[in-house]
Amino acid sequence: MLTSKILYQGDLRTEAQHLASGQTILTDAPTDNQGKGEAFSLPTWSPRLWPVACSP
Repeated sequence: MLTSKILYQGDLRTEAQHLASGQTILTDAPTDNQGKGEAFSLPTWSPRLWPVACSP
């Protein structure tokens, strides 16, 4: 059963939505990686976040 969905919005920005509550989180690539740096950035070194960030 899916609990979340993540949509790529372009310009290295994603929107993650928790399906049950409808709450969303925006993520941006940091500016040193050519992102906007205007929202949260998931650390690439954190394997605990990978299943959430990479789920289909």
